[in-house]
Amino acid sequence: MHSFIIINPTKAQFIIDEKLYSKSVITKVLYWLSSDFTISSCADKDNVSVEIEATTNSMVEWNAIKRSISTMLNDYRMRELIETETHDIRNILYIKAFSNLDQFDEDFEE
Repeated sequence: MHSFIIINPTKAQFIIDEKLYSKSVITKVLYWLSSDFTISSCADKDNVSVEIEATTNSMVEWNAIKRSISTMLNDYRMRELIETETHDIRNILYIKAFSNLDQFDEDFEE
């Protein structure tokens, strides 16, 4: 995240660097915010600008929201990295688990 600007007590804006976080990661974070905020976003070449506005008139603890957004961005980014790095291994395990076990038993007996 590049910046987090509090516009007023119920509205804030933050900018996310798309070089660091994929659109998929950003979308997942925005989804989890959507229950408490009205969200609008726009993207340019390298960044996504997001404006969030609280759906209630109660005071918003913006520092906690900022920490939560940063945590979610990093969490989903790490999940995406792990998924990418372990994709082939997972496929091999699925094939092995759901294959005809008799065929593998024959190969080991030889």
